[in-house]
Amino acid sequence: MEFQILEKVLYNRDDKRRLVLRHGDKVLLPEKILHELIDLQKAVGVEKLPHPLVFRISTPSKSTYVGVKEFHAEDDTSVFLTDEIVERLSIDKSADSVQLSLELALRVSGLDDVTAASIEVRPLEKYTDVKDWKTFLESTISERYTAVTTGDVLHIDVDTREYLLRVEQVKTSNSVRTVCVVDRDIDLVVIGENEEEDTVKDMCGEKHGFVPAGHVAKVCIAVGESLEGSGMFAVGDEFVGSERFECASMGDLKVGSGTKFLYAFEDLEFDIGCDNKEDSGGSDRVRCQYCDEFVSMMSQRMHENFCQRNNIRCDECGKVFFKQVPATHWHCCEGSGDSELSLELHVKYMHLRKVDCLCGATFDSLYACSVHSGQTCPRGLHECRFCHLIVPRGNLTTESRYYGLSGHEASCGSKTIECGTCGKRVKVRDAILHEEVHRRDRSANVPYGCTNVLCPQLQSDRVNVLGLCEDCFAPLYSNVYDPDGKKLRARLERRYILMMKNGCGDKLCDNELCCTGESMVDIVNLVKKLDMKELKLCVDEKRRLKMKIVKMFENSGWSKGWIIRGLEECKFEIDKVLPWLSSNIINKG
Repeated sequence: MEFQILEKVLYNRDDKRRLVLRHGDKVLLPEKILHELIDLQKAVGVEKLPHPLVFRISTPSKSTYVGVKEFHAEDDTSVFLTDEIVERLSIDKSADSVQLSLELALRVSGLDDVTAASIEVRPLEKYTDVKDWKTFLESTISERYTAVTTGDVLHIDVDTREYLLRVEQVKTSNSVRTVCVVDRDIDLVVIGENEEEDTVKDMCGEKHGFVPAGHVAKVCIAVGESLEGSGMFAVGDEFVGSERFECASMGDLKVGSGTKFLYAFEDLEFDIGCDNKEDSGGSDRVRCQYCDEFVSMMSQRMHENFCQRNNIRCDECGKVFFKQVPATHWHCCEGSGDSELSLELHVKYMHLRKVDCLCGATFDSLYACSVHSGQTCPRGLHECRFCHLIVPRGNLTTESRYYGLSGHEASCGSKTIECGTCGKRVKVRDAILHEEVHRRDRSANVPYGCTNVLCPQLQSDRVNVLGLCEDCFAPLYSNVYDPDGKKLRARLERRYILMMKNGCGDKLCDNELCCTGESMVDIVNLVKKLDMKELKLCVDEKRRLKMKIVKMFENSGWSKGWIIRGLEECKFEIDKVLPWLSSNIINKG
């Protein structure tokens, strides 16, 4: 038995029992269809139903593909279509009801064998507010559409704006002109993307600059520096604009340090300088009491005489003007300015009452609404610090407020990844902190190799003054009280004398100090000059072979202790040692 259903359904334009969206391909089908699918699934022995369900709906002359928004229980035959599907099927507006054929599109739905797919779309208009079409479509297309076909015109509704895109071509590995866009990796190609001039000018590193009206400049403000401008401007993130900013010169302008974006309402000349004005004069300069500028002490009297005759200070705001206060200088509320445009902007942003944001919030002024859009609006775009996609912030939750994240970042940061060091599952937002814990653990537990240069073992956990491993220190151990270590040195010298005079008895020993053949006088003189920090004591054959492996990594830059630890962790599998050292150790020393 084939897993397929063929049904006849009725569409009635005047049937208003259930309402659907104007655009999109998600329709309402009778509940009878779902029951038939479940019965057929049991009869055929299919483990699960296709996801998502895609149907081919057709008239005698045309057909298209639709997804399912929900199954209704109004009756067993009625189907509720969106206006877009009605237009695709060219259903006559004068007809009372139209009978349609419905069948399950297995080659498009979740049971298909598509391994690769690509879609080419073309915007039908120039939408200057969309900076990245791929990110925009990734977050919106699956909300309206389940499947797209070559030649379709997609209608994407976002807030009060409608975006039209034509599907120029669909390519799939199974040669079908239609592809499901839900839960599938698709290569998206946007033809003729907006090619408008980039209005963001990178001016990081510049302390003075000019920004034309309507443009955005990227600046960097260090700690202890302040920003001043000669025109009206706003400060915000990379999406700053006339109605989205964190602060602006017509209101409470407080600019912190870091990377900032400036939006110029009018031609703007900005300066970035020392925040402490008292320190900018220097020891040989003083501040003029008439214009507040710093001048040389030698020319102070002449400068102040000139300022006293020619400069006038505004009684309200204290700003200094040459000769006279201009007629365009104004004061209102707590703001002031020097141009008619600045006054217009002040009135527009500070005195326009009851402004509604797209998220539904209402504000007393456009300025307050713009600050809300630039800082906390759930519908405002931002770049997620975890997935690095440009998406709406989302609604704040208690958890997101606690961690200082947006609603989207709180959700995205709650996903888990596997730690490459310990293999545990950790939340994305905690990954950096988790890695810091590993870094500190590694810093606190640095292994040190045995001070016997011929030994491939780590120092003993029971600390000894010689820094030897347990095997090398065992012949020298004594429980005799020895606070100054003289007796330990005497035992070490005795072992050296016997080793150099008689040898260790191993014919394959490669220790250059083993059985040297020198006279007793020369041996004693050599032992007296013994360096306690770098010993050369004979070891057994097993340790000699391991030491040869340790020497293979001497030129890698890692310390002897880390090399030995790496070999032990990798069970002396040489190919795995360097990758282990690179991924687990911080410093080579």
